[in-house]
This record gives sequence, C-alpha cells and structure tokens, in this order.
Amino acid sequence: GLVSSSSPTELNPDWSGDSRDFMFWTQLIDEKVPMDLWVSIDDPKVTSVSYFVNILEAQSQHNSGQHLIRGVTLDPGNQRYKIYKSHQFSPFLRQVVKQPKKVFLSYSHDDMRFKIELQKYLINLERQGLIEIWQDGLIQAGDDWDNKIRFNLENADIVILLVSQNFIASNYIHEIEFRMAMTNRAEKDATVLPILLSDCDWQHWSVIPENLEGEDVLDGQGRAKSEKISNLQFMPINDSGRLMPVVKWDQETEAWARVVGEIRGLL
Repeated sequence: GLVSSSSPTELNPDWSGDSRDFMFWTQLIDEKVPMDLWVSIDDPKVTSVSYFVNILEAQSQHNSGQHLIRGVTLDPGNQRYKIYKSHQFSPFLRQVVKQPKKVFLSYSHDDMRFKIELQKYLINLERQGLIEIWQDGLIQAGDDWDNKIRFNLENADIVILLVSQNFIASNYIHEIEFRMAMTNRAEKDATVLPILLSDCDWQHWSVIPENLEGEDVLDGQGRAKSEKISNLQFMPINDSGRLMPVVKWDQETEAWARVVGEIRGLL
C-alpha cells in the first residue's frame, strides 16, 4: 500500500465510476510524489506486493489510458484522497507504463491567446498520459523564474516554439530558450517543433548553440557557425502541402487540429 509518515494512505480497490468521477479525480493529481510517501509490502492492511500491483494495474486501464493511482487516508474520520501518476511507481509494476514525454512551450507573452489555444488542443494527449506540458504560467510566486525555465527546458523531450515576430523580437527567447532548444536538439536528440503563428522574418533567424566554444564557433571561412530555425520542419501545413501561418487559415481551429495531429504522430 501507499504509506505516508505524515498522512498514511493505502490503495483503494473500489475505485470505479463514470467519466464525471474521472474528471474529479484528475483535478487532484499531484505532479510529484512527496518525499514522505513510500511503498510498503509489510503494512498490516497490505500483506503482499501483488495486492499493490494488481490494484494499480487494474486502475491503470481506467479511462482512455490515463495511468493513475489513488491513495486514501486510513483515518476513517478524516478521509482524504491523493492522485498520483502511476509511471512514478513503474519499478513496482509488471506492466510497462510508458513515461509521458515532457513538453516545453516556448512563446511570447504577446501571443498568449495562441498558447492557450494550443493547450486546449493538447489536452487529450495530456489526459492519455502521453505528454506532460510545462510553460511559464506554472511558475509560482517566489520561484526563481530563470532557473525554472532553464531546468524545464533542459529536461524537455519536445520543445514547441510558437513563432511570430513577437517571439523573434524577445531577447530572452533568442538568447536563452531558442539557443537551449537548438543545443538540446544537437546534444540530446530533443525534438524541436516550430509552429508559425503569423508572417515574420523567421527564415533569417539563427542562433549559435551553447555547445560550441572557442574555435568551434567559427566555420572554415572564419564565420560564426549557427543553427537556423529554417532548418526545422514548421507547422501547420495546408492541403497543398505548403506552410501556412495559423492566422491565415479560414478557420484557425483547422490549423490547430492539424498541428496536434502531427504531434500525436511523433509520440
């Protein structure tokens, strides 16, 4: 069972219900397993690890492939629930729970509406446990925002760039986010996906990756080596096979549907 030194919990074998129940529980999901939460195989209420595994695996099939585990406090007079993503407990499972891809959204705050719209279209991928999205709106008061951005960008499997002239004009995006994204693409095989929001000077936008130092910065002709964003495959693509900025589609919803279809195909 799940046991917390401050709030003992166990798996509840009777978790069942319709989609409304599922929506309620997903609102309680903890992104990180707390440090004081541990797995016990000798708790008096949980006599074998198979009990833990069987219940967890049964729950893993609940609702559209979302892999969740519910803990419930043992105190009947003060029963509370916690929801965790079961991939965090993968060492204890017989079945393979696929680790969600970590997605970093890079955007200009002047393009906030596009970021919000993209997240709406990515919601099913999140619910199915295929991706975990991080964007700077998750930064809490008192956090070191620069460190948070760098940490999550460094650990991202997929970096989505919402490209516009606002985006290109941001010095922080140019010097930090775009540069780190291209460096991670070269060094860690991270996927970088640019989405063209509107007409802008993207064809001439380039950056010197962080992994180039000293003489490596220069090419054979003494010019600075750089990574051009134009080397990447942009989205969205229209019926004619051509790149079309999101704002130029008759229906922007069609553009976003194409974008999320492409992203799903990469997972």
